[in-house]
This record gives sequence, structure tokens and C-alpha cells, in this order.
Amino acid sequence: MLRQILIAVDGSSGGSAAARLGADVAARYGASVVVVHVSNPPAVLSLSGSTPVDALDDLMQSLQARAFADADAILDASDVPHTDVALVGSPARAIVEEATRRGVDLIVIGHRGLSAVERFLMGSVSTQVAHRATCAVLIAPLPEDGDDDGDAGAGAGSR
Repeated sequence: MLRQILIAVDGSSGGSAAARLGADVAARYGASVVVVHVSNPPAVLSLSGSTPVDALDDLMQSLQARAFADADAILDASDVPHTDVALVGSPARAIVEEATRRGVDLIVIGHRGLSAVERFLMGSVSTQVAHRATCAVLIAPLPEDGDDDGDAGAGAGSR
């Protein structure tokens, strides 16, 4: 029985695919949804007195708002109850920790195609989540046209 589903989103087409698939599963099983977006800000080092921290913060907030707006529209259209949760940190680790903390039954995350070299060097968030999670993980494929918005700021669904 699926009671609670965590959907990881990042504002990309992979995140939207995860939201659509997660909404469908939640509607079929009557499950509630936790929508998670993870911001992973790069380390900012400045030897001068000024840093682009405000600009970076604005960008991360904009990406988070877009990711939540996209997912919320999909879930609202399916009449699926949901809550948005914003996290900061390593996406895979934060997703798994939140899923564990909440005792979710399923994590739905988007897939983003990487080259063999990229996969070797950094792995994918979806692969890391699948290996670390203690619950079921469902990886949503990209839309058939393969149009991905890219990394969208290293959010939760980034792979």
C-alpha cells in the first residue's frame, strides 16, 4: 500500500516527468505527496569584500519557485494532496534523508541522460538515490522528444 510519495523536482523536463508520474501513482493509490526541491549552492569564495551571494540566492529561489509551480500545477490538476519542501545540500543525500525522516513508501525522481564520461565522473542523482534509499524508487523517463531543460541549478531532480 502506498500512503506517501516523495517526488523530487528541479524545474527541468525530468522533474516535470517525475511530477506527472508521481501524480498518476498517487491518484491511483490515494497517496499524499511531498514535493522536494534541493538547492545545492556552489561554494562561493571571495578575496574581495563583495560576493555574488545575493544574485546566487535570487537565482536559487527563482529555480525553486519554478520547480514547485510546475509540480504544483500537475498535482493540483490530479487532485492529489501535496506539500512542498525546500532543502539545501547534496541532492541525493537530502532526498534520501527526507524520505527516511518522513517514512515515505516511494520516491519518484526524473531521469536525465548523461554521457558515459559524465556518469563515470559524477554519477547521477537518480542512481545515487536508488542505491541509498530504503524505500522503492521509481525513475521517470524523459519525454520522448528528449528535450531536457538541463541542470536547472542542481536541484533535486538533477541527474
